[in-house]
Amino acid sequence: MKKPLLFLLAEDDADDAFLIGHILEKMSAPYVYKRFRDGQELLDYLGSSEATVYDIGVVLLDVNMPRKGGLETLAAIRENPDLAALPVAGYSTGGGGAELSRRFLDMGGDWFFTKPDSFDELSASLANLLQNIST
Repeated sequence: MKKPLLFLLAEDDADDAFLIGHILEKMSAPYVYKRFRDGQELLDYLGSSEATVYDIGVVLLDVNMPRKGGLETLAAIRENPDLAALPVAGYSTGGGGAELSRRFLDMGGDWFFTKPDSFDELSASLANLLQNIST
């Protein structure tokens, strides 16, 4: 039996996390959605037996988080042989733009976007992400 696909989000802002979860639900995306407040919580989950119940479809990291941010989390994922092949995307709500995007991708990230201000643009970004990750 095929395992359910998992969409893992590391995002410290509860409102942004709710919005992303709502968009995924509205899109009828074929993912089980799990949110973590920072990269360390995500890494702890990935090392747990609960994570083996799912096939991980995508990991989405907010680059700017407390405790363990997106860049540090991406580095830890890529350094772990059991996790290195996971599709990892990143995003930022603030500045950094092209430089931050280049850095994330140079570190082994698969996709990066700057979080748009509108619901429709964020929906389009997530749809684009899921399409790019699944191909």
